[in-house]
Amino acid sequence: MVLGILGLLLLLPIICCSACLEKERIALLDFKQGINFTFYREFDSSPPLESWRGLNCCAWEGVRCHPRTRHVLSLNMDVTFDLTPTPAFQLLQQLDLSGNLFNSLSIPPQIGELKRLKYLSLRGCEFTGQIPRELTKLQQLEHLDLSFNNLHGVIPRELTKLQQLEHLENLTRKFD
Repeated sequence: MVLGILGLLLLLPIICCSACLEKERIALLDFKQGINFTFYREFDSSPPLESWRGLNCCAWEGVRCHPRTRHVLSLNMDVTFDLTPTPAFQLLQQLDLSGNLFNSLSIPPQIGELKRLKYLSLRGCEFTGQIPRELTKLQQLEHLDLSFNNLHGVIPRELTKLQQLEHLENLTRKFD
């Protein structure tokens, strides 16, 4: 009996604390709910984000969390979908949506609210329009890849002044 209770006490931190933060799990599910998956890849054997179930969002495909705090740090979305909303994750450091088809939508300006982003890849997403000025709010950004999109207009001057930006991927675009 004592050994059973001791074993349970040893497992308790693993059981209760391995799940991600509830508000971030809910935000991920809201994000998933707002996605139109009508264009996901035909060769996928299961619907996109099917692993996004249960309490532990840190175990979901494409989600990486801090090992101690369990905050969502990275989203790597390897599916094709239409995006309308952007998740409001205050601690998100990496967002990789490269290769997703957004069917000529503009880059969502809400991405500029992800203030802790260090890595942002929107490579080959078929975005159109201008680079939103809101991206200049990403003061911690080190890597930005907007290549292989149909962007045009003026590159926001403030974007070139981001002090942490070390890598700006070649833009295939029409800019003034």
